[in-house]
Amino acid sequence: MKYQKKPEIVDAVQIAHDGYVGYTDGGKPEWLIEPVANGVLVHRPAQSNRMNAVVHVQTPQGMKEAVSGDWVLRDAQGRISLCEAAEFENLYTPIYPVVPDGTM
Repeated sequence: MKYQKKPEIVDAVQIAHDGYVGYTDGGKPEWLIEPVANGVLVHRPAQSNRMNAVVHVQTPQGMKEAVSGDWVLRDAQGRISLCEAAEFENLYTPIYPVVPDGTM
């Protein structure tokens, strides 16, 4: 028997080289404010022994680490997760028009 993955709409922002999580114009999506304030999403700036900054996200499976190019996602239930860049490109396609505050 074959199965098809159910379609899912998520909010997503890509992690920049310096570890910044937000829009290229410097803004942050509203949906990221609470996870950052509550320590669910933690930014660790690049250090001399590391080329890239690191972003940590607390998930039900434990603390997960992401680097530049990876994506931070919020699903329809409000759960925050991470997705590697290559996997994101295979699974998701943009929905247009893009809403300025990043909400669905």
